[in-house]
Amino acid sequence: MKQKITVLLALILCFSVLIVPNVQARTLTSNETGNHGGYDYEYWKDSGNGTMVLKDGGT
Repeated sequence: MKQKITVLLALILCFSVLIVPNVQARTLTSNETGNHGGYDYEYWKDSGNGTMVLKDGGT
């Protein structure tokens, strides 16, 4: 019984990895608002060469 539960939990873990969406990193260089990977963002600059990189997981 314990082995069946272990196998079941291992299968659930394997399939849960497939469910997580893969969001590619994105670099912003101009004013923009939007949603990336389920997180809302706003990037505003008045002048200069500023950038913002949006990565997976809201980082």
